[in-house]
Amino acid sequence: MKKVFLLFVFITFLFSQTQAIDYFTGTYQEALQKSKDDNKFVLLYFTAKWCGPCKYMSSYILTDPEIEALASAYYIALKLDVDIEENKVIFFKYFQEKGVSVPRFLVINSKEEVMNQLLGAVKLNQFKTFLKESNDKNPLYVAKPDTIAIKIVNKQT
Repeated sequence: MKKVFLLFVFITFLFSQTQAIDYFTGTYQEALQKSKDDNKFVLLYFTAKWCGPCKYMSSYILTDPEIEALASAYYIALKLDVDIEENKVIFFKYFQEKGVSVPRFLVINSKEEVMNQLLGAVKLNQFKTFLKESNDKNPLYVAKPDTIAIKIVNKQT
């Protein structure tokens, strides 16, 4: 009976995991092209297997349903392991440092212009704010009727 209970607990745990960000599986150049085609920003997630704060972000922050929804709606998310040489080249393209510090998130447009960046592990609300603020810089999504209505109502009161 104990074995059946443990098996049940394991299966429940396995299937209760939340959906994580659906990362783009192509190359950096392909992500830029998809960004242009879809009128979205690229969200670069620089990480490494050995990085403790990266594991925290991947397990507790990037699995949040609202984070996943924001990322899929407004970004082409690309996860880049900095221990892979071609990804390290991309990292140093944007950051002129002597070493690599991760986790680091970078929002760029299809022209490779930096729109926003975030260094280190952060709390859930901080990451949500980062994604929302970054998206607000996208001219295609700035004019949101519900946001405009809220601002007008607040000014009248």
